[in-house]
Amino acid sequence: MGSQVGGPPDAPPPSPPISSSTSDTTTQPEAPRGGVVLDGKWCYRLKSSRKLTKKDAIKAFHDRHLNHVAYRGYKIAIKIKRGQTAELSFLGTKGWFTMLHSSTVGADAETAMPAASEEQWVGFEPPPGTKRRPSFPEPAHICYRYRLIVTPVENPPQAVPLLVTYTDVPFKTHYLMDVRLLSRGPKRLTTTVSALL
Repeated sequence: MGSQVGGPPDAPPPSPPISSSTSDTTTQPEAPRGGVVLDGKWCYRLKSSRKLTKKDAIKAFHDRHLNHVAYRGYKIAIKIKRGQTAELSFLGTKGWFTMLHSSTVGADAETAMPAASEEQWVGFEPPPGTKRRPSFPEPAHICYRYRLIVTPVENPPQAVPLLVTYTDVPFKTHYLMDVRLLSRGPKRLTTTVSALL
């Protein structure tokens, strides 16, 4: 999600474009009913036309992204197997919150990228009034703590694609794709994906 797609005329300045998405994930003890719990950081790398060294410039750079996403909202879709369920949570400014299931978001992802007969897109939207808590390990990186539970996972490893974009944009015109790997070993996995439409 970045300046590749515009917003309403009264929207804040566009976000710097995103060049890649990275996850650093730890597999937690097995969830009930044969599920897998992933707990980690979901990070975006933002493109900057100049080197960021001064604190005020770095803050302004971050704020451009955060303010634009806060204004337009975001939605996420996850592709899992039929018969599986998914729960997605983020660490927010007031503690952890669970994303709300949205059949509308799931249908939007299905229109953009039809799933195979044995798969399904599950859509998520944030509950009203919630806000993810960002961290900034590097000047051009923004990270969010997340937790994903998929149940059951009968034959790991299983790749799980994720799509994210603004609330007011259909996935068929804009998305950032990421991938998670449902596995019971190794315990820690890092993935980097550069897939932006």
